[in-house]
Amino acid sequence: MRLSLLCIVIGSLVHKAFSVQQGIQKRVEQFFEASSHTNNWVVLVCTSRFWFNYRHVANVLSLYHSVKRLGIPDSNIILMLADDMPCNPRNPKPGTVFNSKYQHINLYGTEVEVDYRGYEVSVENFVRVMTGRVHPATPRSKRLLSDHQSNVLVYLTGHGGDGFLKFQDSEELTNVDLADAIETMFQSRVHPATPRSKRLLSDHQSNVLVYLTGHGGDGFLKFQDSEELTNVDLADAIETMFQSNRYNELLLIADTCQSESMYQRVYSANVLATSSSLVGEDSLSYDVDLTIGVYIIDRYTHFTLEFLERQVRSLNANRSMQDYFNSCPHSKCLSTVGVRTDLYPKDPARVRITDFFGSTRNMRAVSEEIVFDDDWLSSSPLNERIQTTSQQSSFYVETF
Repeated sequence: MRLSLLCIVIGSLVHKAFSVQQGIQKRVEQFFEASSHTNNWVVLVCTSRFWFNYRHVANVLSLYHSVKRLGIPDSNIILMLADDMPCNPRNPKPGTVFNSKYQHINLYGTEVEVDYRGYEVSVENFVRVMTGRVHPATPRSKRLLSDHQSNVLVYLTGHGGDGFLKFQDSEELTNVDLADAIETMFQSRVHPATPRSKRLLSDHQSNVLVYLTGHGGDGFLKFQDSEELTNVDLADAIETMFQSNRYNELLLIADTCQSESMYQRVYSANVLATSSSLVGEDSLSYDVDLTIGVYIIDRYTHFTLEFLERQVRSLNANRSMQDYFNSCPHSKCLSTVGVRTDLYPKDPARVRITDFFGSTRNMRAVSEEIVFDDDWLSSSPLNERIQTTSQQSSFYVETF
């Protein structure tokens, strides 16, 4: 009798706790704004060459592993590395890249897919990826294949200044270049012969993340010390994307000196932007590995990675974009994180961080009924093809 009463009491408590948990979760879901995208795309760009810029490669690879952990596949990630640090003759541990002096995790493992490497990382190729204007011979793995239903995240890290980001100390990406590239993404189309892996196949339902890192300055980002992407170019590229329905919402992250300048010229709707430093400020590195002899990660990207790994453990994590913006205060970054929200219609405090850093599988029911009459079915080319091949054991059907 006592055992039965005890079981009833425990069952009642469990049921009550479950009901309370459901109520809390329901309130949390109501707090966050509903996602309006169906897929996610990520563009990760390291623009710096040379061994002393080791940390910029670690920046990008750190973000690469975080977004993959949260469900975004390699097919939806465009990874651009301007130098091959794992195979650099100065690397005491060939085939490895670390973001901590304790060397716990090799960021350059067997599962890393680099789409653009070395001198393929240029302003022209970056703009082509963003806008969809890819050379016909470009392999699929080097394309950003987002479309009008994709949310794309772009993350940039490296050396920069007011309005620019340096690429390998030979060229610069300016904030104008970046704005133009995003505008071009919105407007442009890709040559049909371009491999899928080299395309950004985002569409009007895509959330796109773009991350840029390297050396930059006021209004530009250097590409391999040989050219620059301006903030005007970037703004126009984003507008092209917008006009071409190549994104639903776009998050632009720039980790360079004076990186705020890279998004100052952006004028397209539904763009949320953040940077590791304001105009006039440097973006500083975080940790040095004495065995390697160089800094291995930048402060902003280090605390971004720390936030993602500790606070965003799953797609259901209740962390907002505002939480992310607050994750690296001046006391940690030693620079002022910049945020631009005037082009973004939502409150960042009510937008899940996984809307950009995670993979979504949103589905919507369609009640519209489509009726095919008998005449259409009988005259369908597919029906004719099936009839003519019905005597064969197998036949080829083109993809659609």
